[in-house]
Amino acid sequence: MKKTVIAIVACLVLASVINPNTAYAKDSKNVQDVKIESGYVRGDVIVTKYRVHNGYYQYRHWNATQGYWVEDDWITIA
Repeated sequence: MKKTVIAIVACLVLASVINPNTAYAKDSKNVQDVKIESGYVRGDVIVTKYRVHNGYYQYRHWNATQGYWVEDDWITIA
């Protein structure tokens, strides 16, 4: 009984760690660090947005720090 409970708890912990993400709903954040003489200065936070439009996967970059699209149009992924 004790081994069964331990096995169930281990499976639940493992299942909570492994989390599949949907490719077109995922945001990836890129933060650029700039080295200056006195230390590091954080740059703009650029977020990649994905969507499916007319059956095509597309992406576009959003500048989350200043609030504007980096590209003018969505870029289609092959």
